[in-house]
Amino acid sequence: MKTENDSTINFRDGIAAQCIAEAGLRRALVVLYKNGNPNGLAEIVTRDSFRGSYQIVTSMEGTALRVRSAGNVGTARRSASVLLSIAIEPTPEGAFTELKILSWDN
Repeated sequence: MKTENDSTINFRDGIAAQCIAEAGLRRALVVLYKNGNPNGLAEIVTRDSFRGSYQIVTSMEGTALRVRSAGNVGTARRSASVLLSIAIEPTPEGAFTELKILSWDN
């Protein structure tokens, strides 16, 4: 019975870690659009009985930006990444940034 319980907890934590990793990517896209590079962005997320965290790392791949998010809940760790093309078009009213998602990977 303990093995079944542990398996259930590991499965649940894995699903939660994946959700947190994807939420981290979405948060990173907002930060990127508004403020610039989200490299190093990290937050702790607490909801209901879950406590997890994510951390964002960015890197250039040619002319595109790869944004990676690692989510953790309990002993589970999952990741997700997105490859973006970025266009900044300065206008008299301010800069307009266009983000184009080239790929989204789990």
